[in-house]
Amino acid sequence: MTLKCPMKSEHDFMPPPPLRPHGHISHGIFQDLAVVVCYSQICLNLSDRLSDKKNWSIYRIQRPQPLIDIAAGIELIHLATLLHDDMIDRSPLRRCKPSALTTHGFAQTLLAGDFLLVRAFALCASLDQAVISATERACVRLTEGESIERSLLEVQPSIDEYLEVASKKTASLFSLAAFSGGHLAGVTESESKKLARFGELLGIAFQILDDVLDISADEATLGKKPGSDLRERKPSVVNLVWLESGSQLAEQLLKPIGDDNEDFVERGLEVLKLNTEVLPRCRELACDYAGQARRLLDEVSQSSPKSVSSELRAIYSLIDYTVSRLY
Repeated sequence: MTLKCPMKSEHDFMPPPPLRPHGHISHGIFQDLAVVVCYSQICLNLSDRLSDKKNWSIYRIQRPQPLIDIAAGIELIHLATLLHDDMIDRSPLRRCKPSALTTHGFAQTLLAGDFLLVRAFALCASLDQAVISATERACVRLTEGESIERSLLEVQPSIDEYLEVASKKTASLFSLAAFSGGHLAGVTESESKKLARFGELLGIAFQILDDVLDISADEATLGKKPGSDLRERKPSVVNLVWLESGSQLAEQLLKPIGDDNEDFVERGLEVLKLNTEVLPRCRELACDYAGQARRLLDEVSQSSPKSVSSELRAIYSLIDYTVSRLY
């Protein structure tokens, strides 16, 4: 199936607002907030949109505390995963700033991540059992995803196996946010399941986007040197599709890292940017998942008697924003 991207809809495209981390947090711990904003937008705006009782933003009524708690809890979980990722990957930078690992060392970074997780669980503990169970499942899935992902030097996974890792490691929190926003708004069980699947599909599209940007974006955009997945032999979707193409240069991904690794990364970036098959195929895959997410959101929104609101447009804009960044 051929997809036209970036995808357009009848809904206005409204990219998320600029991210402005607090000035006193300068060492990279809270710098990577793009996905965090998406979590809170999904959770809060879906609840605003779908609630049969009241639209909180229109009536300027304070949102229910459980909704605030789960949105904040999901953000804290994500921030904790960033700290732990920096330790696993030994990342020196996070969004052009020295990472917490570089600034504070392994022990303090580990403790900070653990602290954020404990605070997140404390926020979620007072919520109803469905949200507590969904949070537990999401945390288990993201941990599973991290644990089963291996270097290309160890194993070469299939595209399907890559997508399974992405659904666990990346998409689990998107799914949790979408489910929680709808559940706390009082949607039906069937709609809650659709929303959870919507979040999962959007999260997978985000992961594919991240892999593509590692090749196509510059250092200023990424906050780190491009080509990290090439450099570290990660099983990104770009690397897997490149290997499937039969490229002799791509075979270098399966060989031990040597002194010429940076030369390989530079050549790989140049070749992939000029390649007419690898990145386009990855972009089409991301568009496919984004399109599936949009169709599920269409189904849920049609069951609501209200006209399309700013809250719903904000959710659709996350899909548009994901796809638009592919190009």
